[in-house]
Amino acid sequence: GNNKKEAFTAVLDELAEIVTKFTDTHAILLSGDLNSSISRYPPNERDQLLRNFVSENNLLSLQDGTPTYILPSGDPSAEIDYILMNNRAREVVTSVSLDTDHHLNTSDHTCLRATLDIEHTRSKVQTGDTSSKTPWNKIDKTKYKFCVEKRLAPNTNNITENIESSITELTGALLAA
Repeated sequence: GNNKKEAFTAVLDELAEIVTKFTDTHAILLSGDLNSSISRYPPNERDQLLRNFVSENNLLSLQDGTPTYILPSGDPSAEIDYILMNNRAREVVTSVSLDTDHHLNTSDHTCLRATLDIEHTRSKVQTGDTSSKTPWNKIDKTKYKFCVEKRLAPNTNNITENIESSITELTGALLAA
């Protein structure tokens, strides 16, 4: 895991963007080793950042605070592995459990298991805007410009010959960059 506050905050910010965009239309499950705890008391700085993230994004955990990280001595340490979910996911998640004795687990973390109650039905494809807004403040604009120019360079002489294919190539270059 990454112990730097800035990197952790950046990851939480990216996850918040995803949750915000899709929480009204999708069941969201976030799972993994977060190297922070929402149950430790008193919380450290990273714990508090995670608690704020969970609260601000209306996420919940069905876990009870049981440690998921085991020290090399074999002693339980802290609950830092999670399956977090939004309200839509909560409608289908029937339980979250720790699999402490899984024969394939050689990790110092306990396996987590979510049980889902879902029914597969054919339905119409959901329409809506799932395109993402380009985060220009996080993009290396010089690199982006280079990628677009590199992709367009072989075709610059033919732009006026077929405007429709030129627009398609330009769109492809922007998406690829």
